[in-house]
Amino acid sequence: MKTAAAITVPEDERLEVLRRRLLYGCLLLALAIRLPALHGGLWFDEIWTLVDFGRLPLGELLTTYGSDNNHPLYSILARVSILIFGEQAWSLRLPALIFGLLSIVELHRLGRLLLGPRRALLAAFILAIAGPHVWFSTNARGYTALLYFSLLATRQLLLMREDRGRGPLIKQALALALGSYVHATMVFVALAQFVGGALVLRGRRRRRALGAVLLAGAVSLALHAPILGEMSDFLLGGEGHAKMSSVWNSPLWMLREAAARFGLPFPVAVIAGLSGLVLGGIGLRRLARIDVMLPVMILGPALLGAVTMIALGRHLWPRFFFFEIGFALLLVVMPLGERPTGSRFGLRRSVDRLLILVLVTLALLSLLRSQPLRPKQDFAGAATHADELPAGRVATVGLARMPYADYIVRPYRAIEKRAELEAMLAEGEVFVIDTLPIFLETRQPEIARLVRERGVVEMRFPGSLGGGDVVIWRLR
Repeated sequence: MKTAAAITVPEDERLEVLRRRLLYGCLLLALAIRLPALHGGLWFDEIWTLVDFGRLPLGELLTTYGSDNNHPLYSILARVSILIFGEQAWSLRLPALIFGLLSIVELHRLGRLLLGPRRALLAAFILAIAGPHVWFSTNARGYTALLYFSLLATRQLLLMREDRGRGPLIKQALALALGSYVHATMVFVALAQFVGGALVLRGRRRRRALGAVLLAGAVSLALHAPILGEMSDFLLGGEGHAKMSSVWNSPLWMLREAAARFGLPFPVAVIAGLSGLVLGGIGLRRLARIDVMLPVMILGPALLGAVTMIALGRHLWPRFFFFEIGFALLLVVMPLGERPTGSRFGLRRSVDRLLILVLVTLALLSLLRSQPLRPKQDFAGAATHADELPAGRVATVGLARMPYADYIVRPYRAIEKRAELEAMLAEGEVFVIDTLPIFLETRQPEIARLVRERGVVEMRFPGSLGGGDVVIWRLR
């Protein structure tokens, strides 16, 4: 008969079981927060994805680029989801949810490798409740997939440095290739890892690191081959360079928009951002002591991406940099949890607890302010109201035209020229539906001017997309 001592579970094993359960708890919490938002109304880019790509046969989808709204791997997965579950908002968004949950797990794995188990769990928990991550995890686009593949590729490069055979090389190459098949910004991650490996690693490890990036390039070219010509034509000229507004090329606008995505007032976001920069700077210096490749791999993609976008005159959408959120969390939590000896121990522990409380509070505030239970854009609500208006007197302008023509199908008149709207007004009162007004103001300024001069707001339908309210104007 075994004694009690013989069957006692070692303390380290008990701690490991507890940490695993805490991670499962983070994932269940993340899922519970995201599931209600999975069913909300689609916004313009999601509708565009569904109409142009989600409804294509798979064979045609593999050979079609169309526009930069196409995230090829995501479009393929969304199409498969629709074929299995039917055309629903949640089925279109399902791949984003899955990659969102996987990115929490991968952040935890990378965090354990760099920071240890406690801080890895803290980073995973904050990511699970952060408003932007919830929003993108229920957004039918490829940004959570890009985050996941970025974290995975980084962890595999670090494992490669430990000389663990060819497994990490192949996994890193596949992560980079699949990430690039989601979105072209993954190229910046690959370049940063190429530079980091070339500068730091030596001998066989350097050859493996560089070989992984080259293998990723070969696989990526093979994946893109059927659409490469169409893709290069779009991105290097023509419609791909069409400018909507110089405002969207401004770094200051990008910072303001990023603050709005976190659901924070801009002054509060500035204070939080400066505090994050201080903690992040400390964390970056300490991570560099662990591995000097890390600063290059963490900061390199964002810097390369920003410089490239500005040089090409492209828009600085904050979502292009969403994949950096995991690295940012690792930097911020890096200084927390270290245990100095002596009289400073108690003070440092109190400061750590205060900072952790602040981080969690900011994450919860961003979750509440991101309004996960609202539709991203309430096109359906606006249609319900517009259906009660006089027949034949409802028109759509700007970015409101396509959703009502191809998704929420209504017989509203799509206005493309000011003369068309003036002709309707000559016959009486007109109700005009618009959204994201900056598009109308920059692409069709004459129509925007007429709406402002002759119209009053009949009804506004808010959504969780910043500036994306659907507005019905009454024009006399």
